[in-house]
Amino acid sequence: HRDLHSFPTRRSSDLIVLCCPLVPGVNDDEEHLAEIAGWANRLKNVREIVLHPYHPLGVSKCGRLGISSPLDLKEFAPDETVRRWRETISRATRIKVT
Repeated sequence: HRDLHSFPTRRSSDLIVLCCPLVPGVNDDEEHLAEIAGWANRLKNVREIVLHPYHPLGVSKCGRLGISSPLDLKEFAPDETVRRWRETISRATRIKVT
């Protein structure tokens, strides 16, 4: 496990886009969302935070491969939930959140 809090950029001109998968009930609580914003605020050159809401599209693939899905979620994250995630992170940072 790497300590991502000390994640360096190769050059001071490098831009970072944080891509953050969020799964309802797994990593979407207020504390986790605040940590995403805090991490982005501590890193240099973060241009954008991109949230990737959970989707169940891989569940059928797991079935075809004969393995069980690691999550028992069968629905997309509701739009209202995704909006709340974005707003929560946006309140804690000046970095664009999409």
